[in-house]
Amino acid sequence: MTSTNRTGVRRAFEKDEAYRRLKTTIFSDDDPERIYSERSLSKRLNIGLSPIRSAIERMKLEGLIVVLPNAGFLLRPLSPTEIADFYEVRTLVEAHIVSMLTGRITTEEIAALEKTLDEQAACVRTGNARDFYRFDMAFHVELARIHGNQEMIRILERLEDRMYHLAVGLNGKHTERLKTLIDQHREILEEITSGTPQIAQDKLTKHLEWGRIMIVSGGRDFGSISATSRKRQ
Repeated sequence: MTSTNRTGVRRAFEKDEAYRRLKTTIFSDDDPERIYSERSLSKRLNIGLSPIRSAIERMKLEGLIVVLPNAGFLLRPLSPTEIADFYEVRTLVEAHIVSMLTGRITTEEIAALEKTLDEQAACVRTGNARDFYRFDMAFHVELARIHGNQEMIRILERLEDRMYHLAVGLNGKHTERLKTLIDQHREILEEITSGTPQIAQDKLTKHLEWGRIMIVSGGRDFGSISATSRKRQ
């Protein structure tokens, strides 16, 4: 490889690394209205201005941020319609996944999923909402990986950061809501393990609908939808 090629590879790596770290920083922020500047982020992340600017432009093209002239940029808020679209895509993809996995999942795969749920339970005990939601999405993505459809995996991975940010922003200070999500995950896994495809689909669909309602209502419907969920069991 020539020195020119090595330089090109290094720059591409730096741009990808800047994008990854910038995205993680922004989506992990508790303040959804925080305005960022490229210079402060460059200093904070110890990354050059050129890769930072490239990462900002990439996120702008992906519709993740809004650039404010002479002020910086902020994370683009999602409208109720976009949130509904989000969950519609997830429901279509994930309902198919759990249906296909029901009765076909191996002991080793079940153990790996149960480990993720145990990690979530540990987060509930310590009140760690941030890590809880990382494990929350990990559970869903792992189901997709077990199923093996690469396009479905990519769809969920693209949604992962957005879902994390929405969930932490809504429930980060309301850890009493987290146990409900674990209970729903355990019911889905139990049905996948030894139940029927249709019921597994139904449980997954209700789980995602619960999340959608919570986010759209700003958490105001937690009591009513939790009571409804208990009545259905």
